[in-house]
Amino acid sequence: MLSGPKVPISRRRGTSAEAEVEARLSCFSIVARPNPDVGIDFQCELLQEDQPSGELFGVQVKGTKTLGKRLQVCVKKTTIRYWLKLTFPVYIIVYDEESQQCYWISFTRILDSVTEKIESNNSTVCFDVDRTLILHKGESKDFVSKVRYDALIMSLQRGSFKPSDKYVRTFPIAYLSQPVIANHQENIRNSLNLLINHYLLTEDVEKAYSLCSFLAKLDNSHYDHFYKLGHIEKLLGNRIEAKRNFERAITICKGDKKWNLLKDSCYPPIEEIILTIEEEIRKLDAGR
Repeated sequence: MLSGPKVPISRRRGTSAEAEVEARLSCFSIVARPNPDVGIDFQCELLQEDQPSGELFGVQVKGTKTLGKRLQVCVKKTTIRYWLKLTFPVYIIVYDEESQQCYWISFTRILDSVTEKIESNNSTVCFDVDRTLILHKGESKDFVSKVRYDALIMSLQRGSFKPSDKYVRTFPIAYLSQPVIANHQENIRNSLNLLINHYLLTEDVEKAYSLCSFLAKLDNSHYDHFYKLGHIEKLLGNRIEAKRNFERAITICKGDKKWNLLKDSCYPPIEEIILTIEEEIRKLDAGR
């Protein structure tokens, strides 16, 4: 019997499957192997008229001798949790040696079912293989279109949706889940705060007021919206409204029981913030 290192059939099958998939992906994308491999076999960038497009997607390859009647592939939960952190779509591509076909599964498409499966006691999550979704040799336009569509859906879910750059833009009409709504609201809040600060720095107080009053109506749960609005009202000479907004900010602070527990060390305790706002009210009352 020969002694020495062994290369089991499972490893050889995996290497063969990766080579087959890489050859097909290379027809329409730049294919790179992450090092180290932490759950993605290939990180790819779509080509647009022979040029890199900046549109990324990930691929995890599964090789099998024959799918037969087994229409599922399983992925470790640790890998799934990693995919959930990624900002680009991920695809499982199964290479079937018997038929020499590559079948693809969109992780974005099955995302809704993943949450329930990941809470189970199993160490893996299994997905169905649809034999109609084939990664063909050549341009594979259907797959490329799916990558672009999934990237659009991901941006919608993360609250960073960007419409096409055409002159006439279209927006999807869709019911949004509460987490997606929260993502969009947070992005709007951050963008408005940046614009408000810019207009205050450039002394365009009217624009700052317009945006800040809208922000306070959009999201009335943050003390800083009303604190900032109070300062802007003061700049505009609206002392009564300024005081009213400072008082609203204090009320929100006093109702925030989690601030001191969750705050980072760079932020002051809630009691200190309240004292700062109360000082602003005293200045108003003193005519300063």
